[in-house]
Amino acid sequence: METRNWYLAFADFEAKGSSPTYEALVRAVADSPTLLGLLDEMPLIKRQPNLLLASARVCGAPIEDPSTFVEAVIDDWDRISSIMATRATQTNEAARTGTYLPIIARLDGPIALIEVGCSAGLCLYPDRYRISYDGAAPLVADSPVTIEVAATGVVPIPRRLPNVVARIGVDLNPIDVADPDARAWLEALVWPEHTHRLERLRAAMRVVADDPPTLIAGDLVDTIDDALALVPDGATPVVFHSAVLNYVSHADRQRFAARLDEHPDVVWISNEGPGVLDGVTTDLVIPDHASSAAHFLVVLGGRDVIGISDPHGSWIKWA
Repeated sequence: METRNWYLAFADFEAKGSSPTYEALVRAVADSPTLLGLLDEMPLIKRQPNLLLASARVCGAPIEDPSTFVEAVIDDWDRISSIMATRATQTNEAARTGTYLPIIARLDGPIALIEVGCSAGLCLYPDRYRISYDGAAPLVADSPVTIEVAATGVVPIPRRLPNVVARIGVDLNPIDVADPDARAWLEALVWPEHTHRLERLRAAMRVVADDPPTLIAGDLVDTIDDALALVPDGATPVVFHSAVLNYVSHADRQRFAARLDEHPDVVWISNEGPGVLDGVTTDLVIPDHASSAAHFLVVLGGRDVIGISDPHGSWIKWA
């Protein structure tokens, strides 16, 4: 997809209805031949709208007026592009735990959570957050993190918490929540109007700081075996990821799936956009209350669609 069309698609399918500020900004970027030319000089994966927007905000670019924003980004391009070149989109939305908790809560015995593309690992703590489905009482009564999930369809609402005995994260550049610069980057990735998400992010980072996960730096294909080797005896390994495989090549997606196929005891939960996994489709449509058209497919074993979800975790719909 051409860069201009990529930004227009982001405006139409992700930002529209969810962030009027970002919708206006990316449309202005799409209308600027100068800024598009600068973006086109970067590697494809570094042209992402989210990456540009977060990097610009870190550099203090004004986001209130689209035309002023574009001018500021062009004027400060050396600094902004330097951040884009060294950083990655590592949105760490703790609310995504509400998407896979119904699955892992049904597993008997101890489980080891392994998140691929974990960022700071905030999604490794579904048993530490107050997750409520349709206003029902959460299983965790005391937590600084509250997550409200609107459930549609035959969602198996959790009746018990999973017995998590290991939390393992894999990322090319794992984030240490004790690092102020890393925390600032995670905060910059939260969209401007989403103040509730920002508050939740800060609360989740406090939870993680009190009991850090095991983080492994490395490529998801080459490192997944190392992560699985850390699973305690007798524990069921649960490998999951959200909005990760779309950032790797098609060949690496296939290699990753092949690696997991070598471990039949693994429960594999994928939460990715439509078209990311080969041949995986669904007739499910997003619920009427969804704020935008963006959605993920919740897939078991890389093949079976069991639901769809909001990319930011606010709703799930089960097949």
